[in-house]
Amino acid sequence: MSLRLRRSLPTKPPEHVDPFTRVSPHFILADFLGNHSVYAKGHKNLMRNDGDTELKLTNLRALANEGLEPILSKWGPMSVSYGYISPELSGHIVKYQDPDKPSHHRFDLGAAADICVHQWVQDEFVLLEDLFIPESVRGAPIALAHGIDQANIPYSRLITYSESPYLCLAIAALEVTRRQPRKAFYENRFQGRKGAKPEYIQLANAAARNRHFQQLQEQGLEHPWRGAGYPTYHGGGFRQYHHMRVSRYTMVSDFLFDLQSISNGSKNIPAMNLDSVQDAFAAAGLAYDWVIQALEIPRASIVKGYVSHLNPHMHPDNDWRNDTFSFQLHLPESVTPAELVFLPGKAPPGLSFLWPKPGRLTVEIDKEEVLNHEWPEKD
Repeated sequence: MSLRLRRSLPTKPPEHVDPFTRVSPHFILADFLGNHSVYAKGHKNLMRNDGDTELKLTNLRALANEGLEPILSKWGPMSVSYGYISPELSGHIVKYQDPDKPSHHRFDLGAAADICVHQWVQDEFVLLEDLFIPESVRGAPIALAHGIDQANIPYSRLITYSESPYLCLAIAALEVTRRQPRKAFYENRFQGRKGAKPEYIQLANAAARNRHFQQLQEQGLEHPWRGAGYPTYHGGGFRQYHHMRVSRYTMVSDFLFDLQSISNGSKNIPAMNLDSVQDAFAAAGLAYDWVIQALEIPRASIVKGYVSHLNPHMHPDNDWRNDTFSFQLHLPESVTPAELVFLPGKAPPGLSFLWPKPGRLTVEIDKEEVLNHEWPEKD
């Protein structure tokens, strides 16, 4: 009997890009997949493996490495609230233009993300390089936008939103390669009245941006930039999950990513009317802040956190109504196993840790112990 050799068939590529694909030292694709519409309305949002995949990932890597990493290094921890939207999700939520057109948020025109730089918007920077910022402008995203512009980050588009701590940064890989960033700069300025249309300011060139920043230095802002703390003219006019602060470095939306939910289109609405859930978010925020400070990293990706008890993917570990619960981090590659070994010995009461796989850290929380611990004031 002769042996017949059979040629192996090619392996079929996965339908979607792995959400845990690393795109820069401190960011993975999953950081850009969640947003308020995904969590509140139960829309699916994964990046499909198709003919545009490499373009989208190239744009995302340009955004992360050329934009977000320098901002992270210069101004500290940030949250991402709105990054990638799939063509399907674009069809559901994009109303201001043709949802089938290429866009920065679809990652085919470039890549964009709405970011909150926490220390900045909490007034922890008095100076922008060697330039004084008047009191009314301190903490304002428009001043940070000028800092990003002056840092020579090759942005394609930079937008601030009235009453919001977030700004939108977009970068196109092709513009970076050609060293010809578009640098479109837009401000939506709060006019002092809730629900009022913001003043729209477009700064088309470097000279206009310099004049605008000089005017900010000389005159400041007429109205406090924060307003209601969330856009009352745009975004439906209500406070969304990414505008609900949890801790020094986190918002509610940071803890809502759940891969099963965004894969299957399940809502993940936090039950913030329950005291037990409010307490859980407070404890989780304290824990996250402590972990990144203890590991001396500017951020870690939260890849498993709160899951609503009304969500079909909820299980006891992520039922935050309980006295004990957990969340999981995808750590930067710079964190070594040796650093993790020493983490439990330094931890405050109520925190314990598991390492389910390389590069992951599960933070287990005893809610009462964490909240009753006397945490030091911020530096």
